[in-house]
Amino acid sequence: MADEQHLNSLNRFRKRSSKLVLEQHSHCEVPAGCGGAILRWRNPFAGRCVRVRTYPGHSIHEYLDGRELKDRMMDLSPGKHVYALKTDDQASADPVVMFHLESIGKLNGSLPGDVNEQAIKIVSSPSGHWRHAASPPETDDWLQTGFDDSAWKPLVLFNIAEPDRQSEGHYNFASCKEAGAMVLGPSKPWLSKTAYFIRFVFEIPAPAVIPGEE
Repeated sequence: MADEQHLNSLNRFRKRSSKLVLEQHSHCEVPAGCGGAILRWRNPFAGRCVRVRTYPGHSIHEYLDGRELKDRMMDLSPGKHVYALKTDDQASADPVVMFHLESIGKLNGSLPGDVNEQAIKIVSSPSGHWRHAASPPETDDWLQTGFDDSAWKPLVLFNIAEPDRQSEGHYNFASCKEAGAMVLGPSKPWLSKTAYFIRFVFEIPAPAVIPGEE
């Protein structure tokens, strides 16, 4: 008697891995077309996909780990990173900043059995970790995590009016505010026609290994 036949199923060809996680990104996160999605395999110990939103986003030059910040979605490895910016010395806007970083991507399945990975959310606050200087650094070392900014002054909390809905920065301001990010800036009086240099060191946590599951 012939073997019993079964209908084909895509699940028969589904890849599996004990070390990788299958991650799903919606069309709101990646250019997948309206209603589309993108799947990718990711090593949870190699990095996380994050999204960065900042305000004002104009009249400033932004950097992440020494490179100009152009893409707002990226993979960051576990460990320390540095966000840095230089304001335009001719800018008419106040030298303030809001910052919101969050992990993105939905797990399509589950993590490896011995791994515990938490959502990441980092927002600007007057914690003392946001530092600034009003004089140009001698080298580009200020763009690196290991730079000694102990002589730089901490940013302080500011209350500013929400930008007009038609203005360029309204969306980022509203998104950062909704996430809990606070407006920070140098202590007044601000120096006119002066470029401010601002840096913030943060850490991407590594996934935890569950004891007894290694």
